[in-house]
Amino acid sequence: MAAAARIIRAVEVPVTVDFEAGYGLDVPELVAALREVGAAGCNLEDTDHATETLHNVDEHAVWLRRVREQDDTLVINARIDVFLIGSGDLDEALRRAHSYFDVGADCVYPIALSDRAALEQFVAEAGGPVNVLADAGPAAELADLGVARISYGAQLYRQTMEQFARSLSAFNA
Repeated sequence: MAAAARIIRAVEVPVTVDFEAGYGLDVPELVAALREVGAAGCNLEDTDHATETLHNVDEHAVWLRRVREQDDTLVINARIDVFLIGSGDLDEALRRAHSYFDVGADCVYPIALSDRAALEQFVAEAGGPVNVLADAGPAAELADLGVARISYGAQLYRQTMEQFARSLSAFNA
């Protein structure tokens, strides 16, 4: 949260925080932490890190509803991990999207979904705005599919470190 606070203070645009699965905070603490740093919203994933499996969709939806009830202005980007650690089943991802929108999520994020046909179907059937990773395709093409939000995750960091390594290796040549 300290890093998020520094970023939020340094920019003049709304900032959302990748809050993973809540870092073990109960809902009031989670929302209070986001409010304290001035976050406009958060990503909240459906992975249970204790078991490295997906949370039960109904239980996770209840948790998301509690977050929404604590703050009706917070942008909730509900990350769907079906394609990351789950079965990769599109119908399961859509079921989760519908459940999360039903309880007040503003956007859903089927992380690691990059297959073009599946992504097109997901966007068409999710029931609300969809966020994808930037490596799912060029921004213009994703926008044409109806994608509402693009996340870069660690991509910019990895690209920077790869370029840095190439630059350093030139000194050893």
